[in-house]
Amino acid sequence: MLEKIRQNMNKALKERDKTTLSTLRLLLSEVKNEELRLRRELTEEEIWTLIQRGIRRRQDSIEQFSKGGRQDLVEKEEAEVAVLKKYLPPSLSEEELAKIVADLIAELGVKEKKEMGKVMREVMGRYKGRVEGSVAQRIVLSKLE
Repeated sequence: MLEKIRQNMNKALKERDKTTLSTLRLLLSEVKNEELRLRRELTEEEIWTLIQRGIRRRQDSIEQFSKGGRQDLVEKEEAEVAVLKKYLPPSLSEEELAKIVADLIAELGVKEKKEMGKVMREVMGRYKGRVEGSVAQRIVLSKLE
C-alpha cells in the first residue's frame, strides 16, 4: 500500500499534479508520524484509518468553507478527498450493509436500540475501511426499530 502511494506520488511529481502530490506527501507524513509514535510499521487497516481521518477532516473543511463562501477552497478540498478515496477499499453498498447488519443482529441476539453498540462494534471491526460509520448507524437504528 505504501509503495503504491509512493509510486503515485512520484508519478504526480513528474506530471506536475500539485493537488495529488501535496495530498500524498501529507498522507505519507501522517503515516510516518504514526509509525514513529507506535514504533512499528502500520498495517493496511491502520493506513485506511488515517486516510478516512483525512477525508473526514477535509469534509469538515468543505462544510466550513461553503458557509464562508470560499468556493476556491471547497474545490481544492474536494479534489484532495477524491485523491484519498482512491486508496480505500471499495465501500459496501447500503443493500449489502443492510444484509450484514440483519445477520449480525440475529447472530448477536440484539433486540433493543440500547444494545446497538454491540452491533456497531462488530460492523466497524469486521468491515473497517469499507463502511462509513454514519451510514452503518442509520441502518442499525432502522433494523432495531
